[in-house]
Amino acid sequence: MDPATTTAPPVVAVCVVHQPDEQFETTLVSLRDQDYPNLRHLFLVTDGDEATKARILAVLPDALVRLLKDNPGFPAAANRVLKLIEGQGFFCFCHDDVVLDPDAMSRLVEELYRSNAGIVGPKLVDWDDPRVVVSVGHQVDRFGELHSEVEPGELDQEQHDAVRDVFKVGSACLLIRADLFRSLGGFADGSEFHGDALDLCWRAHLTGARVIVVPAARVRHRAGLAVRRGDLSHRRMEAVARARTVATLTGRWRTPVVLLQFVIVGVVELIVGILTGRPREGAASLYGLARLIPALPGLLARRRTVRPLRVVPDTEIAAMQLGGSARLRRFFRQRVVHNDGVEAVVKRTHDADRLPAFVGLGLVVAAIVGSRQLIAHGLAPVGQFVTLPAPGDAWQQFVSPWRDTGFGGSSAASPSLALVAGVGWALGGRTGALAMLGVLAPLLLGYLGAWRALAFVPSRRARLGGTLVYAAVPLPYTAIATGRWGVLAAYGGLPWIFRWIRRAGGLVVLDGSGWGDDEVADAVAVVSPR
Repeated sequence: MDPATTTAPPVVAVCVVHQPDEQFETTLVSLRDQDYPNLRHLFLVTDGDEATKARILAVLPDALVRLLKDNPGFPAAANRVLKLIEGQGFFCFCHDDVVLDPDAMSRLVEELYRSNAGIVGPKLVDWDDPRVVVSVGHQVDRFGELHSEVEPGELDQEQHDAVRDVFKVGSACLLIRADLFRSLGGFADGSEFHGDALDLCWRAHLTGARVIVVPAARVRHRAGLAVRRGDLSHRRMEAVARARTVATLTGRWRTPVVLLQFVIVGVVELIVGILTGRPREGAASLYGLARLIPALPGLLARRRTVRPLRVVPDTEIAAMQLGGSARLRRFFRQRVVHNDGVEAVVKRTHDADRLPAFVGLGLVVAAIVGSRQLIAHGLAPVGQFVTLPAPGDAWQQFVSPWRDTGFGGSSAASPSLALVAGVGWALGGRTGALAMLGVLAPLLLGYLGAWRALAFVPSRRARLGGTLVYAAVPLPYTAIATGRWGVLAAYGGLPWIFRWIRRAGGLVVLDGSGWGDDEVADAVAVVSPR
């Protein structure tokens, strides 16, 4: 037996495999050709794929291959190692779409000992172009949002090659002490495709373990989950995983404050998403928070499970995290990376999506400030503005066959009474707030509708100009002063009607790029049956 094999600590490379493509052999060869002397291989193959097992054994005949009946996701599948492997050493978890440099495993183990770390991760580079660096670990804010110093398309010029502490490394390739992994209980239950590494690294920080990135260890990664599982809503799943991790791992006294800040940041993201034409992205954080409500019993149970791991005070964990919001920081710090194949030139730029967001937020603030007296003193019963009854009174009027109008009589109740009662109860009995919302909502919908109705205009500045002109029309403000709600409804709905007419006519966004001198753009598209 090779003496190096007996002295080197054992490492088990754990690879979860799910329907690999024709380049899977490249991954297998990279694992086989590692220069680390005491390396074993465990493959967990989903869906009982016998053909994949044969491909693995053809390259690594000594590998341990276990077939899983279904596809439980990477975290749940990787946790099978706790039952299959015993003893001390290290686990190196990796995806089935990575290629490790021959010395990657050795460098990871060396740095783990040198830095006395609990978890180490390599530098990830692009699968097709290894000159492009993808990730060198991440920092995390209090909301679980990741922040990377690597810009998209940035060339690897050894600018990120310093070994340093990070809050999280990716599960594409991750080396962890076996005893630490067992004490943490493995990956979190329920994190099927997203958030597994963040939750694991956060819990490791709670125990006092260091998380280190080792740029000298290089791994190519394809990162094709969105393509391989196009049936999943990945942005929503990421948001749910982030919210669950924050709610379960944040300290007891900071949790209410952080969740309240999470809601505020989520509302800001939603407003920015609506104004920039990406409402689904903007609503992701609020969706993740909403999913916490039905999962509350499970979250409380998991907090009790995590409690014994809390060795490091929560204040120290907060000090490791970024201040503010990483997502908003990315939004306000936009950069463009020009890659000419020789060097990457990074320069700060004003993204086109930022100006509409600033103007939209300014209009919302102006509407709120301009309506401050209405908000402070309530809505006066002028014209078509009426004082709404309390939720209980509205419901009583809805279910009662008798009407007190005029001399009284029996008639069918308006469904609006049930709506007022339901929404009033949802607002804690504040039907005055419901009336105020009915006045301000058409105003804000008019602003947004003007922006969306001008979507066929190629210039964003022209769209902004049109939106500002529509917002400056005095009609809705006069309608508020005279109590004419019908005028407000017309102001808020008219741009949307124009937008629907434009879409029905097939008018699309004009784009003059690539036109010749004698070419004329056709701004009409085929209208879908829907």
